[in-house]
Amino acid sequence: MIVIPKSFRDILDRLNGKTMSKSFYSIGEIAGVISDGDEHAARKLLNDAGANPRLDDLTENPSEVVSRQTVIDLAAMRADDKIGRKLGELLR
Repeated sequence: MIVIPKSFRDILDRLNGKTMSKSFYSIGEIAGVISDGDEHAARKLLNDAGANPRLDDLTENPSEVVSRQTVIDLAAMRADDKIGRKLGELLR
């Protein structure tokens, strides 16, 4: 079970009131936001958040996509650090 800190729940509540334009995010887009373009690090973090299907850490394909829910799960896991804040901005 993932426990979402109150500060991040507030962000999610605000997001739920808006029209969400994206259902998927590319690995390249996420890597650019959270790891200065390091695709391997981004893939590992997304796998840690429960990406399904699991991402191959060794593959380089920045156009591969993951669901918005996977990005939300990672943001919730990392809500108290820089990565969580950056992902929160991406999700807005």
